Amino acid sequence: MTDNIFLKCDANMNQIFNGSGVLDGYSFSAKDLFDLKGHIKSNGHKRALDVIQPSQHTSPSLLSLMDAGGKLLGLTNCDEFFYSLTGLESTFKQPNNWINKKFVTGGSSSGAAASVGFDLVDFALGSDTGGSIRVPASFCGLFGFRPTHGRVSSAGMTELAPSLDTLGWLTKKPDLLSKVGSVLLDNFSREKKEIKRVLLIKDLFSLCTNEISSNSLIWTKRLEKNFDVKMVELKNINFRNVITDFQIIQGWEAKNGIVKFIKKHGFKLRKNIQERINFADSISENEFKKANINRNNFKEEINAILEKDYLAIFPTTPMPALNKKTINSELSLFRKKIHHFTCMAGMTGRPQISIPLDLKIPKPFGISVLGGLNEDEQIISFVKKLYTD
Repeated sequence: MTDNIFLKCDANMNQIFNGSGVLDGYSFSAKDLFDLKGHIKSNGHKRALDVIQPSQHTSPSLLSLMDAGGKLLGLTNCDEFFYSLTGLESTFKQPNNWINKKFVTGGSSSGAAASVGFDLVDFALGSDTGGSIRVPASFCGLFGFRPTHGRVSSAGMTELAPSLDTLGWLTKKPDLLSKVGSVLLDNFSREKKEIKRVLLIKDLFSLCTNEISSNSLIWTKRLEKNFDVKMVELKNINFRNVITDFQIIQGWEAKNGIVKFIKKHGFKLRKNIQERINFADSISENEFKKANINRNNFKEEINAILEKDYLAIFPTTPMPALNKKTINSELSLFRKKIHHFTCMAGMTGRPQISIPLDLKIPKPFGISVLGGLNEDEQIISFVKKLYTD
């Protein structure tokens, strides 16, 4: 069940320095896109091991966690060059979902989610461009945190789309969201900022399966005791256009970075990844510039709706964990819908936490909390409160 989670590590793990601090006694894994001195990172593709040189340095984020007492246990499997959300697109065999091996883990941080799910580590580092932390969190019943873009150093990480990429982390323990954040978040603040108003995004609840929509709305009832909860509709936002802009920005940035590396070495890619690479290669600079203008307009529209002391809540994914056997028939629908749920954080740079809703429900899924720019501590505190009240 736990096969294919950790990949071969070229670094001498016994010689990795560990300090002491807030993470004493906690172990973690890291997605195989982080630099670790002496290690050759695969980025989800076996052939990369033949052409990439061993890292000369260790990612500052890994060092910070180890200096705070965290024990790094290994590097985890992921989808090829992080360009997938299923967890099925690695050239290494895919990890299992700890809840039910019939379900996909979600990706691209598939091994990271599996390492936490199977209790091999306390928390895992991954990356999130278009949902690669949040989707595995939803499908594997975990807490998954995508911080404000730029608040955590991305140095020593392989890039997919730099203006969208963030480091993120997964855990089963809500208190670890804050402990890890206190180490990684730039200028972490312990000041408590009260949230009084919560907006439920009607558009996204409406796009979900009935199972997710009904169970999520039942869950939100618990909030009414402590918060002003309102259902809102994003009437002036055309999500189809926003998603197209997201895909263009992601593709253009990939085209000018990781795609050059892939083409230089002639890597053979899985069909779904190759289709995305082909799309990225077709994007013009004018299309990218237009999408960026639209992105700024979208940010302004969201800022007008989500004011300073608001949080937005909506399901993390439009459907529960997909079944491996039926995924090919479900995948088209999933792709059409998923970016409705993940694009807001990516396009605006806002922080988002996916919360496991209820593991008693046959198929796992999560509900998300979206906060204001640099209000990471605020949404972490909000989630902690939910689990201590």
